Amino acid sequence: MLYNDSTNSSGICQEIDSICGTTSTSYTLADKNRRLNSALDDYVLLAIKEASGWSVEDTGETDLPIAFTNLVSGQADYSFPNESLVLELLQIISTDGSTLVTLSPVDQLPLNAGTGVPSVYKKMGNSVILSPTPNYSMTAGIKINYRRAFNYSTVSSTTFTPTSPGIPSVFHTWLARKASLPFLVSKGIASKNDINALILEGNDKIISYFGRRPKDVVRRMSPKRESNK
Repeated sequence: MLYNDSTNSSGICQEIDSICGTTSTSYTLADKNRRLNSALDDYVLLAIKEASGWSVEDTGETDLPIAFTNLVSGQADYSFPNESLVLELLQIISTDGSTLVTLSPVDQLPLNAGTGVPSVYKKMGNSVILSPTPNYSMTAGIKINYRRAFNYSTVSSTTFTPTSPGIPSVFHTWLARKASLPFLVSKGIASKNDINALILEGNDKIISYFGRRPKDVVRRMSPKRESNK
């Protein structure tokens, strides 16, 4: 669904108006947009929690959530992308120029680790600190896989950017209900209870969608062993 499709009356904003009994005057597009972005935040939290190892990505993205930066001899502190939400994997290219070394995250960096090929890292704010400190330089020597933040929508006049949410279309109506509920509550409209119940059902569907076992993970059966003692 588009965010706003007044021509065909089939957009998310039109669904909100249908739920709330409103128009773009009584429930402005700016207010709808703000609450749709808040609903998107809730969706992301549910999806990431239940993602079973899969990255949760905005479907509107056109590239992969992978970043490279230069490894610099004597430099331990590196910033990662501002839009990253969760750092998933950090690798460096070793001194041979081709071998990828996967670094392990730690809460505390080892003392007096010296210099060499880094093996661990600590996250601090929007940076990572490598240990030991690299004693060599490598162009694009650091590779980061990350989960980035979803794209909030903006609205100008009647145009939304992006034109539709970056989530599976089966959950677009859930977004509409989430954005409708605050309006229904503020106006004391009785249907708020029914809409809230539908939202809770939608929460379960989101959890089920992302919580199912990935298809590339093989299920294994173990024989039941009983003791003869």
